[in-house]
Amino acid sequence: MRAYLLFGQFLRKEGLASDEDVIKARLLQKEKNSLIGNRFIEKGWLSEEDCQRILVVQEEDMSIFGEIAVELGLLKPEQVEEVVSESEKAYVPFGEAMVAVGAIDRETKDSKLVEFEALCKSDDPRVSKITLF
Repeated sequence: MRAYLLFGQFLRKEGLASDEDVIKARLLQKEKNSLIGNRFIEKGWLSEEDCQRILVVQEEDMSIFGEIAVELGLLKPEQVEEVVSESEKAYVPFGEAMVAVGAIDRETKDSKLVEFEALCKSDDPRVSKITLF
């Protein structure tokens, strides 16, 4: 069993964010952080059908999207590396999204993120236990 607690849940439990704050931040992430398959489609390297095929395989074996695409002969490793690199540069993490929507300030985000990460690594009973399988 693995422990999962989302940073937004943690901030709400700490009284530092509201449900509305979390929703605004997640919507910002949804707007800014496009799915990796869409990035390949935008470049003309994969079709929608290719992406759906990869996603089916991914659901079955929990592999990484790019690795599956290479194994299926749909992409070259260099193409995956390029898109992953671009994605990492443009990605807005949840904590940054919370700052961007004005829910918390950067200092609070930084200090609470350190606390949150330590909590997730511990056996603290405040961490919800969720089984994925």
